[in-house]
Amino acid sequence: MDVLKEFLGALAIMLTLVAFYPYLRGILQGSTKPHVFSWVIWGSTTFVVFLAQLQAGGGIGAWPIGVSGAITILIAILAYVKRADVAITRTDWLFFVAAMLSLPL
Repeated sequence: MDVLKEFLGALAIMLTLVAFYPYLRGILQGSTKPHVFSWVIWGSTTFVVFLAQLQAGGGIGAWPIGVSGAITILIAILAYVKRADVAITRTDWLFFVAAMLSLPL
């Protein structure tokens, strides 16, 4: 059964990488301009979920979430470095605060 879990975990990680590849390529080519603040919110909350899963003994099943969190943080960094969409509105701050306040729940 552990071999099956490891296989499915590896498959999920591979699918995560395949799914994000076109988006990352678009950022690097300049055809995609992600909103930096949105990706900071998504990346930080996803990565916190990954850490919570590890703490709860999630094992190999938590790793696809960790990879997804790392990629979303990478996208936020690329968005900032490439100066994609770095405008931050009051609404962005509202959603950021709401996302951060939801983490303890």
